[in-house]
Formats: sequence, C-alpha cells, structure tokens
Amino acid sequence: MSVRFYIMRNCFIILLILFSALTVQAQELPSDVVKGEDVSMHSNGNLARSLQGLLPGLIVTQTSGDELDGVSVEYRGKTPLVIIDGVISSLDKVNPADVDEVKILRKASASVIYGSQGEGSVLFIKTKNPSKKGVSVAYNGYYSFRRRVIELEDKIVTDGYEWTRNYYDFYAGSSRVPGSAVSVPGVVATSEISVAGSTYLDMFKKMRESGTNDLYGIGSHGQYLYFGSTAWPDLLYRDISGGMSHSLKINTEYGKLSYSVSGRLYNLGSIYENRDFGYGSKDFHQKIIYRVLDGLCIYNDTKFFSTGNKHPYADGSSILSKMNSYSQPIFVPSNEDGTVTLSAAASNWQPIMNGQGESEAVKNLMTITGLDWKLLEGLSLHADYAYANTSSKLERRLIPVTYHFNPNSSWTLNENAEPLSYTLYKSSHRATARLDYSTIFGDGHRVEATLGGDYAANKPLNQSLSGVFLSGTYNYKRLSISSSIRGETGSLYPEDNALGISYGVSGQLNITKWLTIHSDYLSLSRPCVDHAAVEKISTIEAGLDLSALEGRVAFTGNVFRKKLSTTHIDGLEFSLRLRDSFDLAGKQLSWCLSSNVYDALSYVDVVIPPYNENSVGLSYSGSTVGEIWGFRTDGYFRSNEEAKASLKDQFHSNGVNFRPYAGNLKFLNLNGDDEISPGQYKINSHGDLTIIGNSTPRYIFGIGLDLSWSGIGISALFNGVCHRDWYFGSLYAWPKNDSDQMFWGMYYNSSASFLTRDQATDVVGVDYSSDNWKVTKDGYWTRPVGSTVDKGGGLRIPNDYYLQNAAYLRLKNLSVSYTFPKEMTQNIRIESLRFYMSGENLITFSPLSKHAPLIDPEMVSDALGTPIMRSISLGVDVTF
Repeated sequence: MSVRFYIMRNCFIILLILFSALTVQAQELPSDVVKGEDVSMHSNGNLARSLQGLLPGLIVTQTSGDELDGVSVEYRGKTPLVIIDGVISSLDKVNPADVDEVKILRKASASVIYGSQGEGSVLFIKTKNPSKKGVSVAYNGYYSFRRRVIELEDKIVTDGYEWTRNYYDFYAGSSRVPGSAVSVPGVVATSEISVAGSTYLDMFKKMRESGTNDLYGIGSHGQYLYFGSTAWPDLLYRDISGGMSHSLKINTEYGKLSYSVSGRLYNLGSIYENRDFGYGSKDFHQKIIYRVLDGLCIYNDTKFFSTGNKHPYADGSSILSKMNSYSQPIFVPSNEDGTVTLSAAASNWQPIMNGQGESEAVKNLMTITGLDWKLLEGLSLHADYAYANTSSKLERRLIPVTYHFNPNSSWTLNENAEPLSYTLYKSSHRATARLDYSTIFGDGHRVEATLGGDYAANKPLNQSLSGVFLSGTYNYKRLSISSSIRGETGSLYPEDNALGISYGVSGQLNITKWLTIHSDYLSLSRPCVDHAAVEKISTIEAGLDLSALEGRVAFTGNVFRKKLSTTHIDGLEFSLRLRDSFDLAGKQLSWCLSSNVYDALSYVDVVIPPYNENSVGLSYSGSTVGEIWGFRTDGYFRSNEEAKASLKDQFHSNGVNFRPYAGNLKFLNLNGDDEISPGQYKINSHGDLTIIGNSTPRYIFGIGLDLSWSGIGISALFNGVCHRDWYFGSLYAWPKNDSDQMFWGMYYNSSASFLTRDQATDVVGVDYSSDNWKVTKDGYWTRPVGSTVDKGGGLRIPNDYYLQNAAYLRLKNLSVSYTFPKEMTQNIRIESLRFYMSGENLITFSPLSKHAPLIDPEMVSDALGTPIMRSISLGVDVTF
C-alpha cells in the first residue's frame, strides 16, 4: 500500500467518524471563487484560458492556439457542466468583461441538483447585475500584439547543405551494415535528385566551396533541382499578428426597473502570411430586472454570440505535417520561370497562400426568463425558463494549383475539387421551479429546505430529461448538516431502468474561529453513452479550512476518491493565500500571494472483456491510468563487438538485419532469459517490459502575486505541472499521433523537413572504417538511422532513454495598471479611469525544450496544431 493512499484513507476514516453521515453546507471558500477583476485584464476571447491556474482542481490545458477549439477543461477527470446565469452553455459563450464571479460547485448538496448532466462537476458563472447607481457607461478595450511562443524556423536546420548532409547520413543508416555499400538517396520526398556522374550532395558541396549561390539546376532526367536554404515556417507564419477587443456596457435604473446592455467586438488577425485567415466575434448581452412589488421581481437575461473562424486546410492533414513531409529546406516556392514548385504544391503551402481553408460561422442565442417571489416569511418561489439555439455553418474550399517539376510538364493539384458546405442546427429548452423555505428557532437553530423540479429537452437529438429534487440544511452554531436527493428520468435512460437516483450528504464543523473541517459524499446516477445501462458515480471527500491572523493567512485542503464503473480516482487539492498591507511613503501597499495545487491518479478496477484485457500499456485490473510500459536501457553500444556479444534482440532494424550495432540503444534484460523480448504484452507475460513512467500530469499548480500601491497595480500568474512523463510513440502502434514526428525528425522519416539543431549536433558519431564500428563522439541522439521509429524499429517501443519530462512553469499573465485618483477624474465626469498593459504566455521553462524544442509542453499530444501565442496588450478601462 502506497504511503499516499494510506494517508488519504486514514484522513477519510477520521473525518467520517467525526461526522458520520454528515454533509456539506454550500459555503463559499476563497479557493472556490474567481472574481471578475481576476480575468478582466487577460487578453483572451475564451474565458477558459483566463481561468488557467486560478481554481484548484480545474485543469485548463491549451491544446493549441485555436480560439474556438484550442483549450480543454477538466475537473476531477470529467468535463464540468458550465452554467452561465442559469443556462447550460460553454466558456467561450461569455464575455470575460461581463463576468462577476466564477465558482466550482464542489459540494454534494449543490451538484446533486444538476443530476447526471453535471456528473458531480459544475462550473457556475455569474455575470454582473445592473447597477443601482443611476446611469453609467463603461468601456474596456485593448489592442494586442501576438507572436508564436515556439518559432520553428529558429530551432530547425534551414541551411540546405547542412540538411542534405544529415539526410544522406540518416538515409544510409537505415540500410547500412558492416561491409555493405553506402546507400545514396535518389529522391527527397517525391522529388527526384539524381545527378549524372555525381551525387546531389557532392554537387551541393562543390557549389558551396566555390561560393556559387545558384538556387536552380537540372538533374540527369531533366527534372528541376534546387539548392535553397528555405525557412518554410517563416514563409507560412507572420512574425507579429494583431488583435483587439472593444467592450461597452450601459447600466441604468428607473424606478422599479434595472437594465443593463453590453456588447463586444473581438478580433484576432491572421497569424499566417495570408491575411484572410483569423478569428472574430460579436456578442450582445442584456439583463432586465423588474420589481413588480415588494418581494416579487421578474427578470430576463439574453445573450447573443456570433463568431467566425477561418483557418488553413491541408487536405485532411495538418499544414505542419504536410510541410514536414514535403517542404525540405533545399526546395523553394517557385521555379526560375516563376511557376509553382512541386514542394510548394504538395505541402499545401501554395494553396493556403492562395486562400485554401476552412471557415466556421457560429451563431448562438441564449435567453432565460424567471421570477423570484417571496410568498410568505421564510418561503419563496423561484421559476425560470431557458432557451438556447445554435447554428454552425462549415465551409471548406480547396484551391487548384498548377505546378512544374520539369520544364516541359505541368500537373494540377485539387483540379477537380468540389467545395464543401453544410449547416448544423441545435436547440434546447429547460424549465425549472423550486420552493425555498428557511426558519430560525430556539437559540439559533436554522433550517433550510428546497423542493423543486426541472425539465430539459433538445433537438435534433430529441432527447429529454426531467427530475425532482429535495434538499435540506440544518445549521446550529458551529455545525452545519446538509443533504440532497434527486430523481430523474428521460429518453437517455434504458427502458428497464428508467429512473436515476442521485443523493449527497455533507457536513461542516467549525472547531475554532480559524479551523473548519468538512466532509462530503455524493452518489450519482447517469445513463451510459449507449443508453443501455445506468452508471453509478460516487465521490467521497474530506478537507479542512484554516484562517488566521484576521484573514491574512487562509488555507483550504481536500482529499477525495471518485469511483466510476470501471475506475476510481484518488486526488488532493489545496490552496494557500497570504495577504497583508503596510504603509509605504504615506500610502498603503497591499499585497497578496496565492497558490493552488491539484494532483490525482486514476486506477483501473476492472476491465470489461474483450477490451484489451490484461494488456500492459493499455489497461488491466489494478493498473494505473497513464502507465508507460517500455524497456530499460543502459546507454548505447560502444562498438559492434559489444553489440554482437549482447543478447538476441529483434528490436533494432539495421538493413536486413534485426540486431544492434555500435551507437544503438542497449536494452536491459530484466527477466533473466536469453533474449530481449516484450513477451506477449500481457501482465503475466511481458518479457523485459516494465513500467518506465506515467503520462498523467502530476501536481498541477498556479501561483499568483498581486501588488497595489497609490493607484499602481501589478499582478503575475504562473501555472504549470511539476512532472509528467511522455514518450513520443506507442507500445502497440506507430505513430501514436502525427505530432510524434515533431520530436523524432529524421528518425521518423529520413527526409523529414523539421530537423532540429539539437538533433543535427548532439548526435552520436561512429567510425565506419572497419567492420567493428566504434563510437567516436558521444551525444544524446543515437546513431543516425532513418525511419527507425516505425514498425520493427528499435525506437518504436518506449524506452527510458528517450522518455521525456513534460513538466513546465509558465508565466501565464503579467499585468501592470494605473488607476487615476477619483478626485482627479470626477472633475471631468469620469467615475473611474485605468490604463493597463497585459502579457500572456510570456516565459516558459520546461525540460522538454532541451531535446524537443519544437513542442510546447501543453501540446505534447497535438504538436501540429495551431501554435500557442505570446501576446502583449495595451488597454483602457473607463466608467462614466
């Protein structure tokens, strides 16, 4: 039993003995809530990016720089249900300038109300209500300048001759064995490079030595030859792109009516040299609150979003994948006569420069109308009706491009391509009603109860869900006990089990003024994806909250276990906040240092046959999710004699021989037999395979610092991961994903365009002058063998030598602002005036950058996506 699990288990037992079956009063803890001002100065159109590192347990990952799809959000292993002002929505459907607060409904009594839709994980967003200060007008706007965090052209070999030398070495290495002739390539990708009486490399070398700078030549078969040094990523991307946001909000109050209306124009310019690409959005938001009489008010909240996103389309693949295959630095975009080259067409660079792309236009309407009515003393009614409608139009256009690879012939790419266009519609309805009752009796006994129900339906899936819920809370002095139960049914549930029951119990005890302990239990029913069964999800949680020195120190810590049908998750999360103020030059300097950490591991309890039953590296009963199985290594062989004396090894492909040579990795024999083998890849027969790491991010953290003095504000937010193992490959299939090629370069494909400078210099050198090859130069990268990371290659199966640590620390945001004194601004009828400068993704530290410089640590699973951007924004926030 691990020490970590032992501590967690006993924490649960101790706290549960204290409370028995108690559960949680939905008290807001500082760590659960993010205020609007914490995200308002982030230059992000998607609120999710601004929440990264702010809430413990909320894992926000930038999977790419794409504004619509480039971010993923998880909470305790599930995507949380997002509720915006009572309407189920998504984080990209709210203007960050409108946000009042964001909080996680982590308590059982709160999350039960949303039933199977929430799966015990609800992110609640409240926007700002209309002001009660008469008429006010507020404007927030900024302009931003953006640049790629990773600029590929600075990290790869772009010199054509240097790239060609490496290509010849890797190509020869893929077939080289002692005594054999050295193989010479005749093509690069699909372009022939044969030269009469010589080799392409020798011709290139002579041109360099003679100082000739000709880019063009003719090969032995009349084909075009090129001798360029083209930095293709530099031709694809702009150095700097722009962005802007303009938000306007008007508040007014007239008698019983409060009204606010806001709008935003948001635009991100193209990061590509073709400026037709980019992202833009427009949104409109209105809130109306009418107090019909004392104790009765009705309200409406309506939001409308219109977004447009156009990005390159590379014929079903990533543009970077295409360029890695066809845009070698020796090639140039155009022939000497101005016609398009084969490389420019095959890589899709030229079609994209001509406007080939995919565009998505989304229109979204959300509205909720409701009432709050105080019926009697302590008894109130709440009812609302919400409606949402979304239309998504996708258009794809392939551009025909004519290219030449010899002077006499031409071919056309996408000659008969047809444009694609379709529109999807979906809508949803939700009605909710509840009665709330509260009373106080005796010397402070407080009882609260809620009874309610809801109905939801959507189209075109024609799914429906209805439920009733009941909750109760008892508070007395330092003790709070709460429980909730919900029953629901609908089209998602199977006919033979049409009722889902969810319930939660919570308890909280204030031991002293500065120490509170709490515990939760949640049992949730939800229909399975195939609607054939009902899955049970349960969560047990315990924690404590500390507050000392009049709030200067605050700590919240939780441990939890979440049980699903086949797996369970053990995790912890905590936050610490320190704050104070002191006099500096006659004015108060206030500071706040905050931090939060989240860590969790998932374990497989049972595998449902026949799915990968007992297969190592996939799943087996008792396994930890994310396990990386592979070989242990002991460096590389120093000579052929040493390699020949090693055990039988079928995992090094060298020419026609499957055996290692000098400069190849030395796999360790762990099971003591006479060969290096993975056995049958089963838990009871895995040969020399063992667990070498785990791809789960460990100890995800955020650190914030805020300073305020004399109108000057400085805030910094760091986020990151303390450790994450990652292998760019898979035990069973290659490639695991296309982005692995960005790590392996020519080991993936001998003619790969993206050869990193690290791979070209920090590589093992071998003396091939005799049959007993010997290592003459040490390096990180093993002997150059092209395309060895494929089926049968020695690097396909994970090993601890090439296992990477994808941990990182990122300066997520740095903001500096100045707020003018009110006595100065009110003279010109300005309520408040603030100028600010904000930077996003400014600095990143990661061990991954040493040997995987082309890959952002947040994009290890999709390094070929839209690059993450670094930005500097200048803005103003003014209220009249």
